[in-house]
Amino acid sequence: MNLAKKNFPGNEKDVEACIRHLRLHNIKEITIYNKLYKLISFFQFVLHEKVKSISKTDIEDYLSAKR
Repeated sequence: MNLAKKNFPGNEKDVEACIRHLRLHNIKEITIYNKLYKLISFFQFVLHEKVKSISKTDIEDYLSAKR
């Protein structure tokens, strides 16, 4: 999915793995697209940190900011 390469710099492999996982579970393409679209907002919030360096606090801060 081209969306992963364009919107998740430095995290393409992890996002592609997520997409592959969703497809293996027969998730519809539109649902996958919607999930990735929501992730774009999160990655912008954490300034495109590497997936492995994102903490629970980052996620909680994001969810608090969205309220």
